[in-house]
Amino acid sequence: MAERLKDRFFTRESVTAFAEAIRKVYPEFETGRFLGLVFDDTFEEREVKDRMSHTTRCLKTLLPESYPDALEILVRATPHVKGFEAMCLPDTIGQFGLEEWDLSLDALGRIGRRIHCVAGRF
Repeated sequence: MAERLKDRFFTRESVTAFAEAIRKVYPEFETGRFLGLVFDDTFEEREVKDRMSHTTRCLKTLLPESYPDALEILVRATPHVKGFEAMCLPDTIGQFGLEEWDLSLDALGRIGRRIHCVAGRF
């Protein structure tokens, strides 16, 4: 049987690496708390896209409340993020940035220039 995408992406190892990439540019990031939020009682049941959205919501919980500050962290973290988990960066903007259109588009452009190089782990 072929490996399921949900078993290949958003693993404990890859999400931990993602958290460490965020922490590298935002030392206040609570990696342990983040992992506890991501790997809740419903995580195993989630499909891959839902895992991404869930991980994004957990990330948002631990970023600064200031949207511009949170965006800057995401942009600065982009070169350090590897794998499919990198898709949480633009997903954060898609889920939470509609009220800040100009800032969001600028950040998407800055992230997009770098993310194509790090997300291609299929």
